[in-house]
Amino acid sequence: MAAHPEAAAGALELLVNGETRDLQGLTAVGADALPSSSGAAAGPLDPLFADTPPVPMALLARVLQRGALFLSPVASRAALARVVRAFAERVESALAAPTDSVPLGLAAGSFDAELQLLASVLAGRPDAADADMRRTLLPAVYVFAYVLPRAVPLGEDVVRVARSIWAQWKEQEDGGAGLRAEVVAEVKRRLSVLVCSTDVCVTPEEILDALAEGTLAPAIDAVADIFPAKAELDAMLDALPADPSTPSLAVLHPHLLPASALRPHKRPAAHDARGFSAYARILAGLLQALAADRRAAKEQHVWALRHVLVLAIEAEDVLAVPTAPSAVFDRSVDRGALEGIGARAQQLTAYLLTATAEEGWRTRALEAASGDKPLVGGLPGLLVELVRCARRTDGSRECRVLERVLQHVLQDADKAEADLWMVFARKIEKSVPETCIAIVSAVSASTLEPPRLERYRNELAADLLGISSSKANTQGLLSLRKLAASAPGLDSDVVFLPQQRSVNIFKACQQWVASDEDIEEELESAMTLVFFHLAPLVQNVPGTHWDLIFDVVESNLENASLTDDETLVSLARTLRLIILIQDLTLTNKTLRASWQERQMQILTMVRDLAAGQLDDMAGSTPRSTCRELVLSIVQDLPTSLITEDTLPKMCHLLADPSVDVQKMTYQLLTVAARKRTEHFVVEAGVDVDAVAKADLPLELLDILQTNLNLNQSDYEDLDESIVFGYLLGWMVVFDLFSDASLKVRLSYIDQLRTLDIIGTSFIPNLLGLLGVDQGIPKAFKLDVWTVDEYLVQLYESGSPWSLQVLAAHLYYRALLTVPSLIYNWVLDCKDRQLSSSIATYTSLHFSPVLIRAELAHVKSPEATAELVDDNLTVKVATAVNEIVASYLVDEHQLEIKLKIPSDWPLHKIEVKDVRRVGVEETRWRAWILAVQQTLWSQNGRIVDGLGLFKKNVTLHFEGQVECAICYSIISVMDLTLPTKPCKTCKNRFHSGCLYKWFSTSHSSSCPLCRSDII
Repeated sequence: MAAHPEAAAGALELLVNGETRDLQGLTAVGADALPSSSGAAAGPLDPLFADTPPVPMALLARVLQRGALFLSPVASRAALARVVRAFAERVESALAAPTDSVPLGLAAGSFDAELQLLASVLAGRPDAADADMRRTLLPAVYVFAYVLPRAVPLGEDVVRVARSIWAQWKEQEDGGAGLRAEVVAEVKRRLSVLVCSTDVCVTPEEILDALAEGTLAPAIDAVADIFPAKAELDAMLDALPADPSTPSLAVLHPHLLPASALRPHKRPAAHDARGFSAYARILAGLLQALAADRRAAKEQHVWALRHVLVLAIEAEDVLAVPTAPSAVFDRSVDRGALEGIGARAQQLTAYLLTATAEEGWRTRALEAASGDKPLVGGLPGLLVELVRCARRTDGSRECRVLERVLQHVLQDADKAEADLWMVFARKIEKSVPETCIAIVSAVSASTLEPPRLERYRNELAADLLGISSSKANTQGLLSLRKLAASAPGLDSDVVFLPQQRSVNIFKACQQWVASDEDIEEELESAMTLVFFHLAPLVQNVPGTHWDLIFDVVESNLENASLTDDETLVSLARTLRLIILIQDLTLTNKTLRASWQERQMQILTMVRDLAAGQLDDMAGSTPRSTCRELVLSIVQDLPTSLITEDTLPKMCHLLADPSVDVQKMTYQLLTVAARKRTEHFVVEAGVDVDAVAKADLPLELLDILQTNLNLNQSDYEDLDESIVFGYLLGWMVVFDLFSDASLKVRLSYIDQLRTLDIIGTSFIPNLLGLLGVDQGIPKAFKLDVWTVDEYLVQLYESGSPWSLQVLAAHLYYRALLTVPSLIYNWVLDCKDRQLSSSIATYTSLHFSPVLIRAELAHVKSPEATAELVDDNLTVKVATAVNEIVASYLVDEHQLEIKLKIPSDWPLHKIEVKDVRRVGVEETRWRAWILAVQQTLWSQNGRIVDGLGLFKKNVTLHFEGQVECAICYSIISVMDLTLPTKPCKTCKNRFHSGCLYKWFSTSHSSSCPLCRSDII
């Protein structure tokens, strides 16, 4: 066999097969027949197994089990060692993060053969693997058996074999306590490397889950044994940028550095498959470890809270502005993962910062931070470290961490302790101003109001008058930022400053603005922030300060844009100030008069901001906040600023990803729709030639023509904002019909019919959302809901039923507004099961409400004023759903009756002639047909049909001639009189009737005398 390796596999199979009988004088040897030792002499097959053996792995396992017969001890150990090394190397390869060429799980390959070999050899010959082999093998086995399966889809059988090898070694305790300690230490080292590596497929959280099984050692301190030491984490953090990733974050955190002071960020050079940098990986795992053992975290690892808060702040910033470069997370990071980090960090922070029973610890910590006293442990030590880190860098990151911790710490403090923090802030004010601002902001937010805080505010206000215009952009800006940080919240009872101090601040700002120095936008932004806190204090003080406020507001709005991140901060502050001013004017007549002088110009600029489109702009919380503020102002715009063009300009806002923005947009568009319809009604009223045409704006039609492919089965996967915006678009459409004349309504309906939006988009989408297309048993239950009313401002985002209730209301409005379009779609529906479901669902939940609404509309004062007079009376029989209209002519009555079917509008209203006196039958039938057409084809309401009947009768008895084609005086198509005469026979025709005659007859001759009309 040594001479002919190509035949080795077959020969060895015969030699080691226990079932083989005599074969040419040879007998297969069992394991129990092997000699106890073959000594140091070379085995007969040592050369064959010197390199990778040319036999299958299963056969190699049996050879090694009987190694004394074929191999020397040295060769046997060498062959086994090669298998161990190969297994360990393949485990390392399997741990590598997936790539485009090697997807997840493919790198792992099949470990079945190697593990079966190792398990069988070690079970039969426990001494086959020496200590060195075990040091290599066992850490790889642990990682493969307990860590890798959490990230790579390995088979259950192969994992079970690996776990049996690990369990067997733990039970036998081969090598003694020394080897056990070495193996455990090596496993910890490898796990520590995996925690810090970005090019592996396992996460620190998965490693912690593996350790939680307790198979490595009875007690593992993961924070100390697996994660980097504090000094290493501190060094990693110090290497990261200390400034915010984008200036727009100051919209959410007003005391951040201005844009000019920020340094650019770079995304991490390396990140794992989740988008986490090495620092983020470590901290995410550390957060899970601390949360799992909060007691140990509080007693031993409070120092880690600094890093946890940094990670949480970075996660919040990426969630707020996903496109901004983060040094900790890649742009591919999942939002859910970031939200989870924020939630866990918040819980851990609240637990760790719970005050200890030790009295005066805050004071001792402050004393240590103020001087060079040694650090104290636990929570005091953390506070001291945070202060020192903030003072060392004076960067935004450390200041934000300090401010967040101080806000928690001061919740249980008293006024005296808060006063000491103010003393400390004043002490470091000049050397580290950002740290000072963070401390002052935390003290102000605590509502403790220590005496030195009030004194500090007054000193800042007094010092502003002494700052020259040449230093306004530097020293003045910093002073305003400090003053804003010291301001109490709007809901606080604390008076920010005395009125005279407030007026002095305006004087100082006025001097800067009036000077020849160029005032930077950042200074005007800081002024706006301070003005926000001062406005309530000076609302009753006469002077020019309000002119200054309005000037700054206008300047900020002129320079602002929702597409420019650097102007969002100034814009947000300006909009909040405008909203505050509007609130103050509700109760202050003097201020209201001043505001009314400037409001039109200011509100026009705000309206124009709202009209701007952000199609190519990535979403961000600061931008959404600004847009929400804009819309909270424009939804209550004076009607003079809303025109018929406002609707098309603002429609795009319905597609905003923010539900709050969509809701406020709808409030504005409701008014804009009414304005647009009013405009068309006036135009139609003076348009005797029927040239003017009311139309739905193209911008709105773009939203309406979206096919969402909705059904209840994938309801949870819907993008709520897209569906909500689509439904609100239809709400606007039906709002356009409100108070519209019949002529305008017909124009809208004609456009909907031509585009077939109802049939191709509206009905399929609503039926899918309501589940009617799945059959009545699966349809959304409307028993507890009203469908005739819906308040959009009460829409609850995330609710499992909000969209469906809104869809039901829209279906109700469609049945009320465009019933013929719904009727025709159902009539043409080829799916009889679907049409039956629609009919059942409609008649059960909608028809009764629609009938009540229609009868109530006929009885309403508006309808009564339009229809009823000395000649016409209208009676409504609610019990039988009938309306009778009687027209009195010379003591004789013309009477018609309208009968509403129980499943209206899926069946048409029946129009009956009850009494005809003194009217030719053809003319009478024409009048009845006109009412039917109005109700059936033109989507008119009963009041519209009765109104047409009244006009025809009245004009007839006044001597007005009817159209010689339709025999009606009023045209059903455009509500015009017959004005087109034939010069020969002198008959008159409606324009619409004549056009239809020309189109169908392919002739331009008179339909009566056949003479040429044109």
